Amino acid sequence: MARTSMKASYLEMLRAHVDEGGELSHRNGLDLLAEVERLRGILDTPILEPFTEAVASEAKHQVYRWGAEHDAKKTAWDWFWTLGYLGSKAAHSALAGDWGKAKHHTVTAGALLANWHRHIVAASQTGNGS
Repeated sequence: MARTSMKASYLEMLRAHVDEGGELSHRNGLDLLAEVERLRGILDTPILEPFTEAVASEAKHQVYRWGAEHDAKKTAWDWFWTLGYLGSKAAHSALAGDWGKAKHHTVTAGALLANWHRHIVAASQTGNGS
């Protein structure tokens, strides 16, 4: 049974059942798997417009995909070179007339800058960072 989304009451019922030591049925497991796949599809579908909303969404996606620990290990030069790489991909796509890819790469570059900014803020507050 494909669902467009799980109702909160259904999830609450499953949580209460599991919290009480109950096991999930095969049907419940399939429902939960379908919900996870639906949500993953949302997370993995890039938003291209409007730019600021797309950047915010992509920044969250990057942290989800790569993990905060991955970003914590980056130096300023790692951020810089990755930004250059993404900018280059955007330029090549634009010159080829592939506007969808060009927009996507500018969004990913903007998201990288948002995550770099987050990293800089955290480093400035703790005195750690590069």
